[in-house]
Amino acid sequence: MTKRPLPSPAMVVACLALFVAMGGTGYAATQLGGNEGKATASKKGKAKHGPRGKRGPAGPQGPTGPAGPPGASATTLWAQVNGTGGVLGRNSNAVSASDLGSVGNGSYEVIFNRDISNCVYMGTIGGPDNQTSSGEISVARRFQQPNGVFVVTSSSAGAGADRSFYVAVFC
Repeated sequence: MTKRPLPSPAMVVACLALFVAMGGTGYAATQLGGNEGKATASKKGKAKHGPRGKRGPAGPQGPTGPAGPPGASATTLWAQVNGTGGVLGRNSNAVSASDLGSVGNGSYEVIFNRDISNCVYMGTIGGPDNQTSSGEISVARRFQQPNGVFVVTSSSAGAGADRSFYVAVFC
């Protein structure tokens, strides 16, 4: 039978310290209440006050301040385009509108007076009269034309169709 070596004195002390530390933590967890044993000093070294009570009612509202200056318009780039022939109607900073019949039915180009390649475009079907129009619209940046948007209108079934529309550009 071989004799097993005894643990070193350092190992005995380490195990004893671990046992005492774990026992103390377990005792504290079971015997102390919710806030007991927690640090109460703030960052500046002052003692914190106890828990806060319920907030009271709000005080009276103060007087209204002076009105600020009017803000800038959300967009100054928009156009209404007639679906038959791509005629530019009411607009703000639009230079021209063209029916790109060679590209396909319902394809248009709208040119504005500045570079809009880093802007956002939004379009909707509709015309200058009081009648509603159904269909679909897609608006994208015009390829190799930094001042233009490419617009495609179609029927509700998805087939290319000439439709009057509005387009707005947000920069």
